[in-house]
Amino acid sequence: MRKTITDEQIEKIKSVEENESALKNFCSDQEFFMFLFAVPSGSNVQFFTTPPHPDKIKKKCVMIIRARSKKELPSGGELDMTNISNEVIFSEINKPILDNLHGICHDVYMPILGNPLNMIGWSDLVSQDLMDRFHTF
Repeated sequence: MRKTITDEQIEKIKSVEENESALKNFCSDQEFFMFLFAVPSGSNVQFFTTPPHPDKIKKKCVMIIRARSKKELPSGGELDMTNISNEVIFSEINKPILDNLHGICHDVYMPILGNPLNMIGWSDLVSQDLMDRFHTF
């Protein structure tokens, strides 16, 4: 079922300083790719530019991902109504999905990536960079 957000609701969401700042970062930042927003209760929407703490996610969270950075857009321009459908991916996530993702990363991928036999031929710099990026993820 599709629910339409009214202009009044949008203005209420944008009136919160942190939400306005997060929206500006998502739409204009050169390198910003992921953006999360949670719906903690009723009509209150809180936006996050970094993953929110699991305690903040009551039921569901919508993750919005930019497909390309601003400098990779064909015109080099901002996100707008003409390109947003091609440049933004929406995905719904919930706490069990995040817990499952953490378990898979910790119990499956980390041992594989950290296994010295899998790193044969890699420089120390490459293996360190890979593990740093994995831990950041």
